[in-house]
Amino acid sequence: MNRYPWLDSYLLNMIGAEKDFKAEWQWYRYKVGGKLFAAVCSPELKYQIYGGHDLVSLKCDPADSLTLQDSYTEIKPGFYMDKARWISVFLDGNI
Repeated sequence: MNRYPWLDSYLLNMIGAEKDFKAEWQWYRYKVGGKLFAAVCSPELKYQIYGGHDLVSLKCDPADSLTLQDSYTEIKPGFYMDKARWISVFLDGNI
C-alpha cells in the first residue's frame, strides 16, 4: 500500500524514524530507536469496524486517545494494539 506518500513522508521525517514491512501482517511499521510509533495497514473485512479501511495506528497518550475517539468517528481504538495507548485513524475518511 503506497497510496499515501504524504503520510509516509511525514512519518519518516520524524527524527530517527525508520520504516520496515512486516510481511506476515502486511504492515508498514515506523520506529524510532527500535520502538514502534506508527503502523499503516489495510485490514481484511473480517476485522469488523476496521475491515476494508486503510488506516494508520499511532501511539497516543491514553487521555488524548479518549478525547480524539469522542471527537472523531474515524478514530478508533488501536487495531491489534493496546487499546488504551494506541489509536487507529481511517485514512479513507474525512480527517
